[in-house]
Amino acid sequence: MKMIENIAKWICRKLTKNQVIRIINILQYLLSDPETIFKKPEPEYPNYRKFKVDLESPLTKLPDSNTELDYRTIIEEKKLKPISHRGNNKTDKYIKCPHCGAPHNYIYVNNGNKESIQYQCKVCSKTFCETPKISVTKYYCPICKKALYKWKTRLLVTMYKCGNNKCARYLENKEKLTPDEKEMQQKKSSQFKLRYIYREYKINLKNIVAKELKAPIERLDKFKYSLSTIGLALSFHITLKLSTRQTAFAMKRMFGINISHMTVARMAKAASFICHHFNLKNIPKVPGEQAGDETYIKVKGKHHYIWFAIAKFRSIITAYKVSDTRGELHAIETIYTANEKHLKNQNNDPLLFVSDGNPSYQAAVTFLKTEGVNVDLKQVIGLKNKDEISALYRYLKNLVERVNRTYKHYAVNCFQDIEGASSHLALAVTNYNFIRPHSSLNYHTPVVLNELKDIPLIQDVWADIIRNTA
Repeated sequence: MKMIENIAKWICRKLTKNQVIRIINILQYLLSDPETIFKKPEPEYPNYRKFKVDLESPLTKLPDSNTELDYRTIIEEKKLKPISHRGNNKTDKYIKCPHCGAPHNYIYVNNGNKESIQYQCKVCSKTFCETPKISVTKYYCPICKKALYKWKTRLLVTMYKCGNNKCARYLENKEKLTPDEKEMQQKKSSQFKLRYIYREYKINLKNIVAKELKAPIERLDKFKYSLSTIGLALSFHITLKLSTRQTAFAMKRMFGINISHMTVARMAKAASFICHHFNLKNIPKVPGEQAGDETYIKVKGKHHYIWFAIAKFRSIITAYKVSDTRGELHAIETIYTANEKHLKNQNNDPLLFVSDGNPSYQAAVTFLKTEGVNVDLKQVIGLKNKDEISALYRYLKNLVERVNRTYKHYAVNCFQDIEGASSHLALAVTNYNFIRPHSSLNYHTPVVLNELKDIPLIQDVWADIIRNTA
């Protein structure tokens, strides 16, 4: 509706009133013409490319299929007679049915292959081989007990898929498709996720979670400026969201401090290493739910992504990261860091984590659960509440979206490398959690530290953080 309103306003600005009236008359004539061709609405496919990670773990071996069947009871109930063997159909006397124990005179050869003879029991109607086949598959489908085949191999994960067309999971998902979707599925089956898929990760959690920023080449104590001057530069650059050139101009023309914009950038990068350690140490464990999301920035003109996790409690940012993709590896690190900042109660309840429909979050939670990290994921899909979960947790999704918009004011999309973007993000989180007052919190900071709350000037807060942490 907003787009249509903007088009109407544009028409009114470009045309006179009489011309607009003429357009309205023409549109009314076209609406009354049954042969008029309007733009057809795009068809809706509710199950199109719906990504969902199967929560069931695969079987590593099949359960014992031997059931306690007694061939005597079955023969008596069905009144079966022994087989009259003829020719090659005769079985050796030592052959017995492994399922019910029927002797050779109730068993006949089911095929004519001499190398691998298959037998069938007349009593229980099951087939077997004298030398059973040895399965080389690693996993079996937990729904239909059939072997999974290796579907895709990637750098981080190998995916195994169930190919059984009679699998209950496949039939259930196929039944949910609309008639249009079933027609599309016949042409290109990859458009819908119907079968059970298991993702085997080839990564180690300890190698994923990196809590260190790369140390800067320069140290703050090597600059000729005092710590108060450095704090003043960070106040302009980070708290007041000025660029490095604007910060250098304000420092020179307002305080008479002659400093170049490149020096401001070098100061910020050196300070970010200290502030990142300050964040890791002082972001507290918080109770309640958390939400995560990613927003994009540009590094050398290419899309990169900022990952945030924010707690419902006082809107504290609990995790942050810069990445070049929206893949599951970075989602794992974000959720794991947020879980570390989750305050466990006596019942050790899992972290309730809310995200959008990005499939990386589902894959990350599946992997973390295999590593013993207990996370309960709730996904809010789309912009409208089309399901109960979206309606219930929409407010948390809006909370992290608000943080994304706030950060957009800090990021000027002119980073030259990912290290520079990471440094800027660490400083922005320090300012958001510990320095910037929030009107929704009665003009207090999300994290209140006793050693900082009585410092009146922002530049002195920055200087105190750097001094005590370094």
